[in-house]
Amino acid sequence: MSGCATLIREMDLWAQDGQTVQLWRRDDDLASPTPHLEPMLATANRPDLVPPLAVVSAPAVPELPDRLTGYRVETAVRDHRHVNHEHADAKKSEFGLTRSLFSRIADVAAERQ
Repeated sequence: MSGCATLIREMDLWAQDGQTVQLWRRDDDLASPTPHLEPMLATANRPDLVPPLAVVSAPAVPELPDRLTGYRVETAVRDHRHVNHEHADAKKSEFGLTRSLFSRIADVAAERQ
């Protein structure tokens, strides 16, 4: 049984028990309009669903805000450049503690401009 079929079967079991399933999905590492964005936008104007979009801001192209115009979405900056600054054996992080505070603040300040 495929993952989708398994999910649908489980949701059907919940519905038979009078329960509803709450799902959360986000478009991750968004920097430009892509085919992966379109299903999110297709649900964006439903009153019960506001899709969250995790944007990587530095490589974001000017066409992205244009594509989102008219849709009810929430955007959050996921990373600035989406670059790992941690050591190979550490958890990946763009703003980890191995970077100086000055470097991290400079990236955030650049983001606000």
